[in-house]
Amino acid sequence: SAAGGTAEAILRNYAELSHDEDAIPQKISKLRGTKVRKELKITINGKEIGVVAVSNLHAARQVIQEIQKGREDIHLVEVMICQGGCINGGGQPYSNDPETFLSRQKAVYEMDEKDPVTRPSKNVCINGIYEYIGEPNLSATVSSGFYHNMKKRKVL
Repeated sequence: SAAGGTAEAILRNYAELSHDEDAIPQKISKLRGTKVRKELKITINGKEIGVVAVSNLHAARQVIQEIQKGREDIHLVEVMICQGGCINGGGQPYSNDPETFLSRQKAVYEMDEKDPVTRPSKNVCINGIYEYIGEPNLSATVSSGFYHNMKKRKVL
């Protein structure tokens, strides 16, 4: 994925689970592009959510330090190790050409915008897997297994 894409998918899914799908546009421009650090605030179901997406370890360290120093408006952090995300990572044919990266990023965004399925709960294959393993209610399974209410605690 391109850096910011995972956070975008999480926000789409959270909006659906919160019954506020209109809060999330199909394309969240502030999470797209070539910047090392992307940040936005978005309101879902009346709650303002702070999101930061970074694509290198130095930027990730900076976000961690901000949180350690008391910044409380960040609720979701996406960290991609490779500059620009997995589309520029070790599993891709190596290139130093910035145009190669930009063309890969453009292709990912175009596929996302054309694909009618933008959430796991709308994916027929994913739903078939859940039904096969005996968990036909995807929303309940996902929300109970992956999303947790967090309590403030001292970390790191």
